Amino acid sequence: RSPDCSAAAAATAAGPAPAPPRSCAAASLATLAPNFALRRCATSLTRARRSESSSGGASARPSPGLLPLSAPCLPSRHLATIGALQKHPGAAAAAAPPARRPTVPSVLPHASEHRRQQTRQQRVQQPRPSFVCSASGPRRNDAAAAAAANAADTVAAAAASMAPLSPPNGDTVPTGINDGAAPDPTDFANYFCTYGYLYHQKEMLEDHKRTGAYYQAVMSNKRQFAGKVVLDVGTGSGILAMFAAKAGASKVYAVEATTMASAARKLIEHNKLDNVIQVIQGTIESIELPEKVDVIISEWMGYFLLRESMLDSVIVARDKFLKPGGAMYPSHANMYMAPIQSPNSARRVQDFHGSVEEWGEFMDAMRSFYSVDMSALSRQFEEEQREYFLCTSQWTDTHPQQLLGPPSVFKRYDLHTLTLEDLKAPMKENFTMHVSDGGPVEALCGWFDVWFKGSQANPADVEVPLTTAPDPTGSTHWGQQTFYVSPGLVAEPSDQLACTIEVGRRTDNQRLLRVVMDVETKDAAGGNKPGIAARQLKWNID
Repeated sequence: RSPDCSAAAAATAAGPAPAPPRSCAAASLATLAPNFALRRCATSLTRARRSESSSGGASARPSPGLLPLSAPCLPSRHLATIGALQKHPGAAAAAAPPARRPTVPSVLPHASEHRRQQTRQQRVQQPRPSFVCSASGPRRNDAAAAAAANAADTVAAAAASMAPLSPPNGDTVPTGINDGAAPDPTDFANYFCTYGYLYHQKEMLEDHKRTGAYYQAVMSNKRQFAGKVVLDVGTGSGILAMFAAKAGASKVYAVEATTMASAARKLIEHNKLDNVIQVIQGTIESIELPEKVDVIISEWMGYFLLRESMLDSVIVARDKFLKPGGAMYPSHANMYMAPIQSPNSARRVQDFHGSVEEWGEFMDAMRSFYSVDMSALSRQFEEEQREYFLCTSQWTDTHPQQLLGPPSVFKRYDLHTLTLEDLKAPMKENFTMHVSDGGPVEALCGWFDVWFKGSQANPADVEVPLTTAPDPTGSTHWGQQTFYVSPGLVAEPSDQLACTIEVGRRTDNQRLLRVVMDVETKDAAGGNKPGIAARQLKWNID
């Protein structure tokens, strides 16, 4: 975007340059080189284009200037550097890494609006674009240890100084008397660090189904907030704290673990609400409040409700700070699953086989160019690719017409009674899905809703729902999680799928999930169907 970059691009077009331009491409690549993220995104881009050319999938092709939705990608401000890397592959190695730059984490919760609009227009299932490409594997973004290693020096110094990362605008962070501790360095690298950037906050705020539901829940229940003390857990930009203040709260404590607390203070002061809202920087587990609160409000939900494990912190806050009879906003949550049809299921299988074929070509090249036999790693590579393509769920904007039957609720939460021990334990539930339209069932679709009902002692005057169900007008930023099934489940109209689902936290990263489901097809009366064996299905939620 700078004149130097434009000049470098023109010079590249005119002919090969003896060295990559240090003024733009090298500096940009140095920013991201520690994670190898950019290099992997460029590889994914090349592969995705090759896949599109071979399959003729014109309808799924991205708009100019965007990475394919089927590949991991980076924030839009880094897209231009991918081209530079393809033209100058040595730039990343030649450039020195900057002193203070965050490692991109393996948990990033949100998608940008233009990609959501593109998905709605195409009306095809696509994986949610992720902002990162992990250094731990070709496509997986799951390594807490690798992310922490990449950012160890930066994060350790940040945690010690109570300023995990300097805000992009260079503001300093004022330390209040009630500020708490910074996040654990590994957890910061895996999860918290992107919440310190306004582009990320913007992408959450511009999901108006989300933000509007919170606004309606507060403003339609002013009686429950007027004159009350409110705690906002994970305040981010401070938006929910400001809603509470506008509804008449006498005091709002807005707790934020990242340096976004600085921006929240600025925004709150600018909106003349600093006389009501006190921003506290630190993890909720480490801070102390001078009083108990009447209401706890938080936007803690992740993909499939539980990804990110932020609900843990909300329950900790409830147990530490909520008065007896106090209200949780939201107060209840439900998890759903439904059988769907999805052309992406077959496409994922094709992509898996294509990736394995590419490994064969790669082995031939390594043998020809370097006399190195890579075949000892073939099985490991195949299993790695199988886990990604066939055993990893995807973010999708699912259309209701894809559903083959009604959704089934398999888990309900009451945030006033849920314990931290129950939440951390693996969830195991039995439920039945009805296949109204017959199969094959090519995938299962999962989503959630939450309700703002207040508490028994302080019930809401107006109960407000926030749903992430398939919607013909387009999804929320949470979308849905699609669990592909290959081969598809055999089912006739009116058949049932008897399911046992287990959802647990991953051992490599507690904020990511592992789903195991036993499925058995039964007839309309619940009897066994001869010749159809029970299946066990497993997926990661990255």
